[in-house]
Amino acid sequence: MKILIGGFILLVLVPVMVRDMREKTIDLRLIIAVMISSVPLLIVTGQEVFGASGILGLMPGLALFGMSYLPGEPIGRGDGMVVMWLGYLIGPAAVTEVLVLAWGLAFLAVIPRVMLRKKRRIAFVPFIFISFSCLFFPLVFRMCG
Repeated sequence: MKILIGGFILLVLVPVMVRDMREKTIDLRLIIAVMISSVPLLIVTGQEVFGASGILGLMPGLALFGMSYLPGEPIGRGDGMVVMWLGYLIGPAAVTEVLVLAWGLAFLAVIPRVMLRKKRRIAFVPFIFISFSCLFFPLVFRMCG
């Protein structure tokens, strides 16, 4: 069942990532629709819909969403919503792992931009996608191998 949820996450993240890279924006209506459509997926796969893990998984995303209201908007509202949705599906421990890896990758990507004095604003969803993929595919290979 984790493979089904992981595949759904990757399927959703691809178009969100592409738009974030092109336009530096995320369609909040799409993320809200995906959040709502995730509930039946959790029911079908036997996951708790309103369990402690899902609720706690929202917290990192809520924190990022709150940060989007700080001066200079250090992270976008859409990024916070994506992390909320991801945390709801995979739980607090896994979403924390994804975020730590994503922030590390984003930091490495920003260094050359700072050195070249280019704009520092970057799309964050691609780093979430890469991080989730790095953590998800080894799980698939272990389950199938």
